[in-house]
Amino acid sequence: MTGGDDAPKTKVPEWALERMERALNDLQQVMDVLHLSMSGISSLRGMPGMVEILAELHEDTSEETERRLADAKRSAQLAQSEVENGFPLIHRQAVLSLCSVIDALVWDICAAWLREVPEALRIPAIRGLTLEFGEFLELNESDRIDYLLRRLEQKTGADEGEGTSRFERLLTVFGLGGYLTETCRKNVFEMFKVRNVIVHRGGRVDSKLLRECPWLDGQAGEQIDIPHADVARFADAVEEYVAVLMLRVSVHFDSGIGSRSLAAYKESGWPVPELEG
Repeated sequence: MTGGDDAPKTKVPEWALERMERALNDLQQVMDVLHLSMSGISSLRGMPGMVEILAELHEDTSEETERRLADAKRSAQLAQSEVENGFPLIHRQAVLSLCSVIDALVWDICAAWLREVPEALRIPAIRGLTLEFGEFLELNESDRIDYLLRRLEQKTGADEGEGTSRFERLLTVFGLGGYLTETCRKNVFEMFKVRNVIVHRGGRVDSKLLRECPWLDGQAGEQIDIPHADVARFADAVEEYVAVLMLRVSVHFDSGIGSRSLAAYKESGWPVPELEG
């Protein structure tokens, strides 16, 4: 690996950078839309008063104004309920979106690796995959890549992994596995367990969640409570994971990360990865 800011550097390929930037943009969009939604819902509580003031100023007592006032009051009541309960619906949607950021990034990076890195197809774990040859030949290039990755997931057990382990098993095949902080591992693990409850249990806590995440409050059968602080914690874990993967890719291509950039990265509290494989 190169040493300092003045050492020769190999540029990280654009196809890799694009996927990292897309993941960070998606993450930012999730949080921006969440905060915008919270602000918008909160502001609805004042709409009935605004409608009443305008009607009084214009001396408007029409049926249309009465209908608008009734609609505004219904919206205000719903908004008040959402605020009092901590915005449960949009927090659930945010969790689902955050999970998809990691899912999409890891899959996209591995798929691009197969397409763009010549030595990838010579990796023993990939060369040893068992294929349904006729089915494989019928697929287009993109679908063939997905087919190989699904088979690789099965072979490595990634499809049965929990939290970051499912991603790390796949990434390690390509030499991109490595160390993660315990905080990142725990938060991503919890995020996906919460996601499973939302998707498969209608948002109701079950005994499996309580057993696998014993630090969580709640009783089986209750609607899961996802405070805003938890969503922010999950978002931080996703950001950390994207940054770590970005640095792993940079190390792989021996891009000579500058000392100032590396120092700033360390100050974030995130680990400097050591590649596996």
